[in-house]
Amino acid sequence: MGESNFYCSDLYKRIANQQKVLLNKEMDKHGVTYVQSLVVLYVLEQEKQFGPEHEVTQKDVEHYLNLRSSTVTHILARAEENGLITREKSLKDSRAKHLSVTPKGQNLIPVFFSVLDSIENKMTAGMNEEERQLLKRLLSQVADNLTDEKG
Repeated sequence: MGESNFYCSDLYKRIANQQKVLLNKEMDKHGVTYVQSLVVLYVLEQEKQFGPEHEVTQKDVEHYLNLRSSTVTHILARAEENGLITREKSLKDSRAKHLSVTPKGQNLIPVFFSVLDSIENKMTAGMNEEERQLLKRLLSQVADNLTDEKG
């Protein structure tokens, strides 16, 4: 692209890609991927929000991550191999399996948030608190604009 054409979308993509690289690099030290960590957090958040009897299925994860079934199948298989989750037959739908987080997966949560904090600090290095809050507000506005039903 020419110098006169600046698109924020290019910058957003660059930032998101680099953030994902850093998150995967740090989480790899603990034997998991960033997306596996997201699955663990999602399942725990759903249980917290809807109670321990709430069943989270692969379909729920597909919608949450906005990924195809085949991709999520692979992610869940690896998360299960890594001992982060279990997949058990659903009591509500015999065709489905619900996901549960193992103690190993639960122990990963503080590590994941520590990694996120570290990368967040790296991303906003050199900014004061007012600038960080402004950035948060502006990025929230961008996200809201993209999900606005009217536009």
